[in-house]
Amino acid sequence: MKDKAMPVVSAQGADFVWRAGGAIALHKQNGYRVKVVCLSFGERGVQARRNIGITAVRDMRYAQGYRRLTPAVTGDLA
Repeated sequence: MKDKAMPVVSAQGADFVWRAGGAIALHKQNGYRVKVVCLSFGERGVQARRNIGITAVRDMRYAQGYRRLTPAVTGDLA
């Protein structure tokens, strides 16, 4: 059987989570190997709106992405 793969390319983390999360979960559940590539943390927009440092936003985004992706990496998607 040929290995099924689904690449996901996202401008920043919130894009794939809010716009493609259901499709990603469905494909994972159906046996696809899913790889997500985020091109940025989206830190400039958040930093401007919240008036916090870019490094703080990057750290926050990294933590958010890690928490959301950990079940997919371990194969424990509900």
